[in-house]
Amino acid sequence: MTDGSITYDTKSLNKTADELKSLVIKNSEPIGEKGLLNYTEISNSKINVLRKLVGYCRKNDIDIEFLLSPYHPYTYQLLISKPEYSLIPKTEEVYKKLAKEYSIKLFGSFNPLNLNLTDSSFYMNYTAMNLH
Repeated sequence: MTDGSITYDTKSLNKTADELKSLVIKNSEPIGEKGLLNYTEISNSKINVLRKLVGYCRKNDIDIEFLLSPYHPYTYQLLISKPEYSLIPKTEEVYKKLAKEYSIKLFGSFNPLNLNLTDSSFYMNYTAMNLH
């Protein structure tokens, strides 16, 4: 809409819990394959680049906040159950450590359980993506 709001058709709004779960299951595997391909280690050189960026921002009075976007509960469990994606919780710990070290506000978590999120918390994400 012109005011920035989003409307959804009746079919999208009236999906049952089972239909939504089916969409999540169907689309969870590609999330790992596309977004986390070759993610086998936490790169110290990239952490150092992030540290430099944080330092640059601090030096130039730029406020920083970290946002960790949670995965859907099913997707998160699927990903962390696989050895090739086991770094997700460790990566979150790196962000938490950096946030504490540099007094950066950190919001969210990759783990939806840390935020008391359930399947229904992600309803609009999947319908908005038109994954049906």
